[in-house]
Amino acid sequence: MIKEILDHLRDKSKIPAHTLMHKAQAPLVGLRNWHLNSLIASRNCAWQGGKGVIYQALSRAVYIRKKVAG
Repeated sequence: MIKEILDHLRDKSKIPAHTLMHKAQAPLVGLRNWHLNSLIASRNCAWQGGKGVIYQALSRAVYIRKKVAG
């Protein structure tokens, strides 16, 4: 699911930020503060044009998850 979301971002598709964050929550359940991070990313998205912010947020979450699982 994460790869699918990131692929969409690379393809510059016009998926709303809240949709991406909602889809991203499923595989990332268990990350502390994910809900807070998603709210922050969604707000930043409105301010900063979005795709870069969401890409960074997802990349960071994936990295943290791998590090914890690692």
